[in-house]
Amino acid sequence: MGKYSKNKKLHKASSGEGTKLSDQNSEEINTSTENLLQSNGQEKSAFEVLKLNRKVEKSNTNSTPTKRSRPLASEMRKKRRRNDGIGVRHVSVRSNSEIRQEQLIKANESGKDDRTDSNTASPTEEIAGSTKKTEKGTTKKLKRKINKRNVVSDTSGPDRKLPRSDNDEEDNIFTELITADKGNDIEKNEGRVVHKKKVVGGKIVEYDERESSVVDDGDALIIESTGEDLIETFDDSDGENGENDMSSDEIEDDESYTESMRKQKILMKKERKDFKPGDYCVIIKENATKDDRNIIDFNELPFSKMADSVENAKNAWQWIISPMKLDEFFSDIFEKKALVVRRGNPKYYGNLYSTKKFVEILQSHYIEYGTNINVAVYKDGERFTPNGIGKVYPEEIRAQLNAGYSVQFVNPQTFCDSVWHLCDTAQELFGSFVGANTYLTPADTAGFAPHWDEIDAFLLQLEGRKHWKVFAPIDDDDSLPRISSGNFSDEDMSGRTPIFDEWIEHGDLLYIPRGFIHQGYTEASTHSLHLTVSVCRCTAFVDLLERFVPLVVGSLAEKNLSMRSSLPIGYLDMVGVLPLNYQLGNRASDKVFNVLDKQLAALRKDALDAYESAIDMMAREYLKTALPPLLTAEERQLSAIGGMGFDVLCKKRKKFGLNTEIRFIRRHAQRLIFETEEHCFVVHRMANSRIYEGRPEVTFDLDIELSEGFASLLEAYPEWCAVSKLKCNSERDRIKLAKILYGNGLILAKF
Repeated sequence: MGKYSKNKKLHKASSGEGTKLSDQNSEEINTSTENLLQSNGQEKSAFEVLKLNRKVEKSNTNSTPTKRSRPLASEMRKKRRRNDGIGVRHVSVRSNSEIRQEQLIKANESGKDDRTDSNTASPTEEIAGSTKKTEKGTTKKLKRKINKRNVVSDTSGPDRKLPRSDNDEEDNIFTELITADKGNDIEKNEGRVVHKKKVVGGKIVEYDERESSVVDDGDALIIESTGEDLIETFDDSDGENGENDMSSDEIEDDESYTESMRKQKILMKKERKDFKPGDYCVIIKENATKDDRNIIDFNELPFSKMADSVENAKNAWQWIISPMKLDEFFSDIFEKKALVVRRGNPKYYGNLYSTKKFVEILQSHYIEYGTNINVAVYKDGERFTPNGIGKVYPEEIRAQLNAGYSVQFVNPQTFCDSVWHLCDTAQELFGSFVGANTYLTPADTAGFAPHWDEIDAFLLQLEGRKHWKVFAPIDDDDSLPRISSGNFSDEDMSGRTPIFDEWIEHGDLLYIPRGFIHQGYTEASTHSLHLTVSVCRCTAFVDLLERFVPLVVGSLAEKNLSMRSSLPIGYLDMVGVLPLNYQLGNRASDKVFNVLDKQLAALRKDALDAYESAIDMMAREYLKTALPPLLTAEERQLSAIGGMGFDVLCKKRKKFGLNTEIRFIRRHAQRLIFETEEHCFVVHRMANSRIYEGRPEVTFDLDIELSEGFASLLEAYPEWCAVSKLKCNSERDRIKLAKILYGNGLILAKF
């Protein structure tokens, strides 16, 4: 966070300065809107004025360079509820003359305030920059960063800035939100010092640079010297306005901090001399088939033909990596090497997903910026995410694509059944949440900077083609990271040799293990659409240890008196890392080390006995986050959901008997957890949301005497099991168990 804290902001608000900032912000918005209206000689409708107002108000959010994870969906919903709950502000539609008259009145009133307070800048000065006085009486101007979305260039290559279309049909109100007006000229200011930032080694580095041209743009972003976006350091209400104030001592502190950042040299590890790219990438070429009957149809839920859900998952993954065999992949490739499958078959992925489906989703669902859609552009070594606000409209997406921006769909499995089917099926194999996202990239652009992910990514090229560069980790320390990296610059990657530097064509597959740095861009002649299926998030051994070791320590402490006793008196003078002649050093072995050795030995013994519980804990976490199953028509008919045309008015009830056959719907859709020896409960994913953790964990208690019957039904899977075969103490308990499982949607039943 920047040095401008929320506490300081609240202090200023209580002393009256917060009101002044709000007034300045209102003047800035009105003046900026009026300038934009007057820059074009044509009258604009009230709806266009609303769009322009929204542009000025939210410019900080739309132009923020990506250097941290996006806000949580709950935080974004909280902000939207400040408006009308769906992300669109309430406005009264007025005529252009009324709007302009109101703006002139406010501008005149602000002029009077400016004459009474010499320290308050005019709205136009606020747009150009933020002038602050230091203790020495000199001034420092924090220049707004050039809005790179408004720079028009016709250079070629992946970083090309696309000019606006001359087609009047395309130049609509949505286009005006993201592209520059043709009549706007870039103001040239020779020798001006502009504060900039770039990404080096995955971290943001601040520096000052003289530039020949700086745009005083109302849609630009004020950057604090520490590199933090000021909007990020305010409370929510102030963040929306994007206004700020800084005292002189804060500016001086930021200057010294920035200077130290300039001196800091962040270096990428040097590549080993014996490095061989071929050791880290396997490329397979498959002969394309001309038999159209083999084209997969996801409307038929192709990976649900087997009775065993795990076998269906294996078939799905075999289809993804074909022609490589599943066993060979997990023994030789998985987490070790990148895999490229060249199929030469554009129809291989069938009707899994397409741009057409994406548009249909936009038209039929409430799709929202930030929550579901991210708009990104990678230019001049930086990534920007100029997201809009609220609901996403197809017209906006078209304008953004024409401007050279990539569009990321964060959770297609929530809205597209075919993607849901693939991810749900794969979960049975990996035992972890399997998610997906799609990237629609226009021709001759790059949407993101080089980076690595904390997940294993399978990239399915669905349309067009994309050029990829993939870099292997330098050593074991960089392999299989637990968190994603920051954005690397081209300079960071200059000393690295890519293990793959080629095109991925329509129908091909690219597997990128976690920790492998990658970057892609499109060619000038075609766009690209690929689906990324991500697996193995937070399912490493370290994640297992983090969950159960603290519980083992707590359990051991309850029955081990020595663990609850205090450290010996004088322990600070017994031992430490610093090589000193500790006064009580001779007591360290007896008073500290020997005691710790005994406690760790007891801890290891208890941990060995807790391995089974540890796996149950991982299973519980998986079932909490996993997608719910997508049931076939037959499964719906035989489950508590019911099939098509289910008659809720029918008085005939289904009754369980001893001859009724039942079975679980999925092998890994439920887990019986023992909380104590006397109490157990079932956690399952049958009622989960298609949105990641969109609902709380779903559990229900189960009588301990029914646990053996639960186990016997699971052992019988995928075969059907008569209720009479359940290993319960009585017939009554067998029927009771069947009713409980059926009522919670876990089993199929043949009545």
